[in-house]
Amino acid sequence: MTGLQRKSLQAIILLCLATFALGAGTSGSEANVMFGSGKDSCGQWTADHTSGTVVGKYQEQWLLGYLSGISQWSGFREKDILAGQDFAGISAWVSLYCSQHPLEKLVDAADELVKVLKDQ
Repeated sequence: MTGLQRKSLQAIILLCLATFALGAGTSGSEANVMFGSGKDSCGQWTADHTSGTVVGKYQEQWLLGYLSGISQWSGFREKDILAGQDFAGISAWVSLYCSQHPLEKLVDAADELVKVLKDQ
């Protein structure tokens, strides 16, 4: 191994160790991976649903999938949180929540709705 190859290998190892060390200090909530519209802000939800954009439709589909997944998973342990619900009611609840919490994420609104539905 030449001196240049050795230095390159050392640099790669140091980079890997630094990446691991930085990642090891994250809390549980920071380590969760989120795909899709759940990362959008409530302010974005409000804007997209006020103007009827295509992005708003993606957000709706994400929300329905997220809630359906929770309902299916928790249905084995508790009650079906979506039983008796419809999209109009869900969308209205999330829109009201988001209008009052524009800086929170859509996933936060969905999680708050799950809490409300579990208590019904």
